[in-house]
Amino acid sequence: MTSRGAERLTPTDGTETRTIHLRVAAVE
Repeated sequence: MTSRGAERLTPTDGTETRTIHLRVAAVE
């Protein structure tokens, strides 16, 4: 849930970079 909501909050400037961090954080 957090990852999906965060992806929408993340800007287009670094969606891929932040998405990767969010996925890693979600796994941890």
